[in-house]
Amino acid sequence: FSGSKNEHLATFEKVYGRRLHIYRVFKTESWPTITDEEKGFVTSGGIVFYSIQPKPWSDWAGSSKAQSIAKFAQAIKALAPAQVMVAPGFEPDGHAAESQNHTNLVYGTAAEYKAMFSNFKEVFAAQGVTNAIFVLDLSCNLKAWPFVLEELYAGNDAVDWLFFNLFQSHKQDGPKDGNCTQMAQ
Repeated sequence: FSGSKNEHLATFEKVYGRRLHIYRVFKTESWPTITDEEKGFVTSGGIVFYSIQPKPWSDWAGSSKAQSIAKFAQAIKALAPAQVMVAPGFEPDGHAAESQNHTNLVYGTAAEYKAMFSNFKEVFAAQGVTNAIFVLDLSCNLKAWPFVLEELYAGNDAVDWLFFNLFQSHKQDGPKDGNCTQMAQ
């Protein structure tokens, strides 16, 4: 949406005539903060989908980035009791060495992703976060390398929800182009 960054939600409702249910935000190591707009959205019953793209994954799999992960954890904990969807490393199928052919887009191996994902869950637990729902958020291109799903899956004890990003605005191969329902099927 054009205009102020602090008016996304109001603009959405004005344009579509409906209240947004899930608001996806993209956070970074230097910007883990929940904004006033995001707090207001959660307070009024909305769900925040908090997406993080740590790279390389190997750096985030151990204790060297624990303080940075703790900052994400504290930002989410501050929204309790509201639950927050957390995607540490979104669309990993497009960034795993096993399924990405462009080296500049590779953030690590599937094993490093799983270790990083599990480390986020462990640090959040150590920080006393009880309102995080951990999401394995895959791209719609997973159909090109379905084998990597099993390699990226950190296990039932780590992954709470499994998401597949389907974009009606993205060209897909075949007659299902732009139809999210048909793409999902």
